[in-house]
Amino acid sequence: MKNSILFSIFLVTFHFVRLGAQNPILRSSTSTAPTQLTQIVPSVLTQSGNFIGIGTNSPTQRLTLRGHAAPNPFLIYDFPPTIRFEYATPNIGIAGNPFNWHLIGGSSFMLTNVNTGISPIVIPQESKIILNSPELSLNVIGGNSGANNKNKIILAASNLNERLISWSAYSNGINNTTIPLDFTFDVQGTGTTDVTVMRLMPTGFVGIGDANPLEKLHLQNGNFKISNGNIMLDGGRLLIQNSTGLGSGLNQIALNSDGTIRAREIIVDLQTIPDYVFNDGYPLLSLSELKEYIQKNKHLPGIKSEAEYMQEGEIKLTELNLKLLEKIEELTLYMLALKEELDELKRECSNVVGK
Repeated sequence: MKNSILFSIFLVTFHFVRLGAQNPILRSSTSTAPTQLTQIVPSVLTQSGNFIGIGTNSPTQRLTLRGHAAPNPFLIYDFPPTIRFEYATPNIGIAGNPFNWHLIGGSSFMLTNVNTGISPIVIPQESKIILNSPELSLNVIGGNSGANNKNKIILAASNLNERLISWSAYSNGINNTTIPLDFTFDVQGTGTTDVTVMRLMPTGFVGIGDANPLEKLHLQNGNFKISNGNIMLDGGRLLIQNSTGLGSGLNQIALNSDGTIRAREIIVDLQTIPDYVFNDGYPLLSLSELKEYIQKNKHLPGIKSEAEYMQEGEIKLTELNLKLLEKIEELTLYMLALKEELDELKRECSNVVGK
């Protein structure tokens, strides 16, 4: 019985020793490096306070990974710390190999597909994110409710010379200067129902609702609205054109920065026309009364004086034109009255001559 117990203890001891020999890369911070790994820095699992270290005796965070470095200057290999994510089924992936990814932290932080050798996402020391495949997109996904659950991309520049957003189509030494930057809306969220809301061309042209902008700002099938603001023209003019009259000048309005307006015709919304002058009972001044008013006030009745216009600093064309029409109609009445007096005088003269 005693021999049997001793033999069992021996088997258990041998089993643990054998397991230790199979796992030489796992050791405590106090044990010596296994002889199998003397040519490289041994992998170490250590604990320092509440910190865990892999490959280091001095972990500085809750979990610290340190890669293998050359033990002497004559060796050139240098392995950054890497985390591997592997799918165990050998039939999944490329060419029958397990589909796995590496997170590699060296001079750049990379997410690498081990089977293809492609690193689709790279964060270099310049703190910029590089997407290494034209098929990749950056999706910013927010929550479904709440004031702060919104899709956001926040860009911050340390100086005014940095480009916040830039794009290019440079490939194989050739820069395609016709590739636009599109802002699209994915109607169904499938990536196949994108509607271009705004397009920026390398020429500096911007199209809103137009995929082929022909000017610095090309707005198609929509309205342009400014609330509590101005459209400032500095050294140019604003042209309002009809598509059938481009270049002819016959179907356009030009608002020039020198303060002039050129148009084929100006249509004013209808207002009260002063035909009331011809109504019975209209208080038309007599010519003697009109003469007295002009001599006293130095302007026509119903028309503002020069001093009043200068004080206001403006002339309302509609108001002035209607007042001028009123004076023309009054003048017509004066002429008709004089015509009647002249005709009466002619009749009296004829009667005197006939006698």
